[in-house]
Amino acid sequence: MKYTKATEGIEVFKLFRSSLKKVFEEDWSLFSTEHYRKEAVSSRLAMALESEIEEPWLKADISVKGSDIILWDRNKEVLLGLFWAKDYIGRETKEKARAFHIENNPVLTLAFSIIPSRPYLLVYRFEKLFLDYIHVSYDEEEGELLKRVLLEDDEAVEKSLFSRERKSRKRDTSPNS
Repeated sequence: MKYTKATEGIEVFKLFRSSLKKVFEEDWSLFSTEHYRKEAVSSRLAMALESEIEEPWLKADISVKGSDIILWDRNKEVLLGLFWAKDYIGRETKEKARAFHIENNPVLTLAFSIIPSRPYLLVYRFEKLFLDYIHVSYDEEEGELLKRVLLEDDEAVEKSLFSRERKSRKRDTSPNS
């Protein structure tokens, strides 16, 4: 197989998925309370990333260069920048992830939402000109591309993608439900 940035991105995404799956399988209790700490989850995921890679010079660290988790050689080479939230990713986090992607030029920059009540992760994959919205099931290897949008159209697309889900979530939390 010819090695390109695209194939490298696929391999890094697989690494992300297998590491996240490992954390979910081995330590789901981290997510079983609404008061779980972001630092604990980030630390566990960084450890899982490091355990999955074979190159000893690559390290996974938390809270570096503005990211929640970074996979890099601790010099210049950044393979993966991760940003995540306990709920839907907000504008501020998306802007941080975009800036990180442009400044560091990693193979892959992802932001994702961990919502234990949902059977999937919502993953945002950043590129210079566009953003992908992807649903990834907790127990499946594949993700489903929901939408690819130009960055300038992101806000309008997000409103249309998630307005029904947010309304139903509000309805589900009412005292009469």
